[in-house]
Amino acid sequence: MTERQKRADARADDASSVPEVEQGINEAARLASRDPGQALVLLGTILTPALRLTNPGASGRAWLVRAEALLESGAHQAAMAAARSAHRDLLVAGLTNEVPRTYLLRATVLHHLGDHRGALHLANGLVDPAATLDGMLGPVSPNPETRAGAHLLVANSLTRLGDSTGALQHHDLAWDRFSALDNEEMQARTERDRGTTYLRLGMSRRALADLTHATGRLRELGADLHAYRSAVPKSEALLQLGRPALAIQVLLEADDYFSGLETRVDLARVKLALGNALLHAGFCHDARSEARQAVELLFEEDLVDLLGQAHLVAGLSSLPLKDLAGARQELASAERMLHDSQGQHDRAMVWLAQGWLALREQDLPRAARLADAVLGMPGLTSGQLLASAHLIGACASGRWVPSAQAHMTEVDRLISETPDHSLQVSRQLVAAALHLGSGTLDEAHSILREVLDAGPDSLGNGTRMAPLIRTSDVIDLMIQVLLADGTHASVSEAWQWAAVGRVMSLDTLDAETIDPREREKVLTELSIALDGLDHPHDDFDPNSVETAQRVARRTLRKRLVRSGHGPWAAGQPLPGVPEGPLVHFHMLQGDVIAFVIREGQVHARRLAGAVALSCRALRQWSVECSRMAHVGRHAGESLTGGPGLEALHQLSEYLIHPIDELLQDLDSRPVVLVGDGHLSSVPFEALEVDGEPLARRYRLAFTHDPTQPDPGPPSLDPVLVLAVPDDEAPRIEAEAAAVAGVHPDATAVVGPGATTEVLASLGGSHGLIHIACHGMSAPDHPFRSALRLADRWLTSTEVFELQLSDSVVVLNACASGRGWETATEAGGLVWAFLAAGCRGVVATLWPVDDDTALEFARLFHGHVAAGSSPAAAVEAACLSIAHDRPHPWHWAAFRYVAGS
Repeated sequence: MTERQKRADARADDASSVPEVEQGINEAARLASRDPGQALVLLGTILTPALRLTNPGASGRAWLVRAEALLESGAHQAAMAAARSAHRDLLVAGLTNEVPRTYLLRATVLHHLGDHRGALHLANGLVDPAATLDGMLGPVSPNPETRAGAHLLVANSLTRLGDSTGALQHHDLAWDRFSALDNEEMQARTERDRGTTYLRLGMSRRALADLTHATGRLRELGADLHAYRSAVPKSEALLQLGRPALAIQVLLEADDYFSGLETRVDLARVKLALGNALLHAGFCHDARSEARQAVELLFEEDLVDLLGQAHLVAGLSSLPLKDLAGARQELASAERMLHDSQGQHDRAMVWLAQGWLALREQDLPRAARLADAVLGMPGLTSGQLLASAHLIGACASGRWVPSAQAHMTEVDRLISETPDHSLQVSRQLVAAALHLGSGTLDEAHSILREVLDAGPDSLGNGTRMAPLIRTSDVIDLMIQVLLADGTHASVSEAWQWAAVGRVMSLDTLDAETIDPREREKVLTELSIALDGLDHPHDDFDPNSVETAQRVARRTLRKRLVRSGHGPWAAGQPLPGVPEGPLVHFHMLQGDVIAFVIREGQVHARRLAGAVALSCRALRQWSVECSRMAHVGRHAGESLTGGPGLEALHQLSEYLIHPIDELLQDLDSRPVVLVGDGHLSSVPFEALEVDGEPLARRYRLAFTHDPTQPDPGPPSLDPVLVLAVPDDEAPRIEAEAAAVAGVHPDATAVVGPGATTEVLASLGGSHGLIHIACHGMSAPDHPFRSALRLADRWLTSTEVFELQLSDSVVVLNACASGRGWETATEAGGLVWAFLAAGCRGVVATLWPVDDDTALEFARLFHGHVAAGSSPAAAVEAACLSIAHDRPHPWHWAAFRYVAGS
């Protein structure tokens, strides 16, 4: 033995002579995989510069444990630095048998950072019995536990690189080695990771069995951290088996667990998976919110692949929401993040998503190029990915030509080899689109009617390889086919389908998400999982992660409970065409279809590019309203110039002027206006024809459901007034007194007593409910829009739970009418009160000053007391205000929206 080795052995003996240090290191090692935060705190008291000088062996082992704890907590770069420090100190101490663990840790970090080939190179050096790793003291060999861990890492790296067969072989080797070592926790973790590999092979049931067993075993062993990490692959297996509701349940439990830990990466992974599951279930807005929260959590991390996947889910969620600009931005970010990804799977999914986006934007050459890029990827074997690429290629052909037929033939072959219901439905829709392009409209109509008649169950839940197929997608394609036909009967049917899509937004989850045979069981499990998670907060921040989680959970539970109770289902006749006059603005890709119904005849005008143009003008008007709200009462008396009024002129030009001739010579009946998406927030009252506001030219009415006839004036007795004044809105108390003065028998609750409990208990027994308080609109997160009652903020999600049958609600609050609607999702306070059973809602589209709000309340209730209907009372009050203050900011904010 050399002198140097003798000194190393002496130092090793010194390390073992400090029992408290060794005891602390052993305790930290026990905690590293179960409570990494506590392990790091403990190691902070042990790892000192003096320890390295006096006992480098103990220092090396402490750095090893620190690297493991940092890895578990998601601090990958810090874990790499700690592994290198461990390598250095262990070599100095001569503990060469521990050195291979540092290589394994470094390889694991590389794997988590997306360098799977680098990880595979290092791990292969540890699993090969003939391999040695040259340290400073000569050749070393890994111990059995390190070699077993290396087999597991090789398996996981091969899975990410697409070699699932090779991965399974190494999973088996890792299992056998951990079994020989009697390491039950690592056996369970191996079983969990093997389940992930089965997922890549499409063996969903086998994957779910492994993941479920591994999760239970890890919990029995007290390894909760790794048990909850099973939630992500387990949810993917449930999604592949068509069980999104259960996948969401699993992920919500994991979300709650990781929210209490300082492991941002784990929380981000769960939110990303939750976004994907919500996307499958049809909750596109919630899906995008979860994915964007994952982006925020990962922003300062080095996990480029994971960040790219989060942008991908956000982009896919934007497509069904018809937010093409948002989808384009998110997918561009995903492509940038995943450009150098070593996994073909992720890059292929981004290109496919961009291909579907290009099709929606009618950019067929780009869609064809993206499809060809996926089909040209060497070694790509996924039948789902290849079938989706062929579908895009076929659709990009525009019509039935030989190239489209060749693509569809390949799709049929791949679907027969890898059955996938969503791809089968996608194939039907692409075939219908090709018939539309070829002019064979009867064939297109027949295919789409077959899909719609089969009901929501026929649509499946979608995958990230195929676009989410929703009833609205089929309806939009049907509308295109019918408008292309152009006959009176076809145009009428096109509006009928547009109306069906709109009324479906009161039912925000298709019934197929939960198997009817398991509905009660699933809802019971969800109730148990979610109860106790909803705690009202005094401080309500609509943009906080906590608010997002609370609102999403409440929303999810109630929407699941209400699923399957929509106003239209397969097999029912289409709604009848009303007599009119009615104007329905329906968004179709980038255009707006203006359906005008008069004297029982349906007319249609395509307003090319009006979606983006109107959105831009509406945004400019919103900026002007915010400015005037800060400037004050007298700021907007002039009717000339200014960007806000120019925005109203533009909205008139984009939406009203193209249909002006269809609005001539109408009788005295109200013109019913319906707007989808952001068009529901357009101040149509202030738009002009020949310099005259529509509110003066016509009697306007607004409804959520254009298929229902006017049921007649509601009963508006008795009256309930809830008012919450404060220093910023002192006139609210005077407003309550004015309303109570008009209705002597009204129940008026002002100040601390105007609570959410009072609204819930008294609201259902009153015909007219007036709520005067602060309001908060969250257009990007409409289910977080809220009213500030005396005890706390009342979100639109909680309003959804109230029982307010046949009541009319007046929301005299800032921007209470702002919301968001498409054919399959809805949000905002107006929608929430209508969903709670209200007959109609009076709300404001933008913030108004206290004096205007007070005057409106006095005028409105005066007209109601005189016998006017709510719609007529709003109209009369607004025109009275306009006489004295003609700028639209003052008078056009108030609107009555009728429900079903």
